[in-house]
Amino acid sequence: MHWLYRRSNFFQINPDIPSTINYVPACVQKTSFITIYQKSDVKRATDSNNATIANMSFDNLLTALTNMFNLEYRIEGGNILRLEHVSYYTKNEGFDLTLDNGKMGFREKAVHV
Repeated sequence: MHWLYRRSNFFQINPDIPSTINYVPACVQKTSFITIYQKSDVKRATDSNNATIANMSFDNLLTALTNMFNLEYRIEGGNILRLEHVSYYTKNEGFDLTLDNGKMGFREKAVHV
């Protein structure tokens, strides 16, 4: 059996760099406190008989999260499931070929992480 380890800077799950600031929209981290409830428990919040079974596949959960937060997921290194906002993957990496004092040069472009 192969295990997938979870990693997400967006949700602060085993993040590369732990932070209290979320990179989208660059404000205080609130996505690390997300809780999922059964609809019946929300409708009847004062009921003492809470639901004990939640029939939801991992695929449905992943689809709900990606749609709700505009996320993409990728498998990295064969065993890491990375779940990040789409802006995490759409960085412009490359070289800055602008002129510096009339001379063309190569400078590595800074990449926002």
